[in-house]
Amino acid sequence: MVTDGQVSELRRWLAAGKSLAASARMASMDKKTARSYRDDPTLLSRRKSSAREYRTRVDPFADVWSDVEQLLQAEPRVKAITLFGDLRQQYPERLSNTRSFIAC
Repeated sequence: MVTDGQVSELRRWLAAGKSLAASARMASMDKKTARSYRDDPTLLSRRKSSAREYRTRVDPFADVWSDVEQLLQAEPRVKAITLFGDLRQQYPERLSNTRSFIAC
């Protein structure tokens, strides 16, 4: 991930007359990345982020989320693995295809 400081450093080296490749090396970034910042005057923090507005997969907990909230309100210190195990017992048909996040 490139920081604003790296972009500023890149531009300083470019202004000093260094080549793109040398400036990129001194700013610790790839030459292709440096080229995009050389050609675009805005800093990284000022660039518009393109946040995705759609889901990439179906949420397996969407139907049972109200139960999850109730369990967490009743016992806020419950561990995730315990909560997930309880949900798989209560809803085996809905959560049977979800993979466990802990390697056994």
